[in-house]
Amino acid sequence: LGSPRRPSTELGPVLRRAISGDERGPVCVILLIGLWRSLAVGTLHLYHSIRIKFMESRGMDLPEAGAYVAASDGVGIVVAPLLAALCRFTGLKPMIALVPVVAGGGISLLHRLNADFPPVDVDHSSVRLGVLLLSAMEVFVPILPLALLPANAGQLGSAYGAVEIIFIAVQMAEHFALGLVRVRYGYRGAFWLILGGFAAVLLASVPVLLYSRENKRPWQPTRCVSQAG
Repeated sequence: LGSPRRPSTELGPVLRRAISGDERGPVCVILLIGLWRSLAVGTLHLYHSIRIKFMESRGMDLPEAGAYVAASDGVGIVVAPLLAALCRFTGLKPMIALVPVVAGGGISLLHRLNADFPPVDVDHSSVRLGVLLLSAMEVFVPILPLALLPANAGQLGSAYGAVEIIFIAVQMAEHFALGLVRVRYGYRGAFWLILGGFAAVLLASVPVLLYSRENKRPWQPTRCVSQAG
């Protein structure tokens, strides 16, 4: 009748391969990292999809709004490597908790444009700071959780695939929700949805911090061991 099936064979082939190998982490850790990345990057993509039109709705013309966010993106590209260098001293896991705080602070500053009182315009220093923080996070955040995978997965290719599958599913759900919220509540509701997304990222950070592993020296190359055959 054959030997009974191992529990891991009940998993999909991508996730099953992701936890194979001699140096493997539990599948829940890969799922947690994938969920954190999906929520963090997906929520940043929600902001990215509305930012120019939002600025245009607050009095800028379209070219001016595009130049405004492009300048912020340029600064973000410069800041992101500095954050990566900081990881050499702090490690990766502290950044997992810091990201939703910084991104949530940035969207809160930008959300002031939705307030009726006190009046704030797009040239206000707090609004510019919020856009800069979000631009830096858009560059830095997608790479951060992927850098945790080598210490937690047996086969990196399969682990990356599993994380990407989760990301696609969560991002589709988030954008569908954004469309519904914008139709009913406008930009004010969209910003509350994005704030809620970053709150969810902060909650998802807790199990990632508790259960994931990271290399003690993240700047050194990682040797990934997998079974042959």
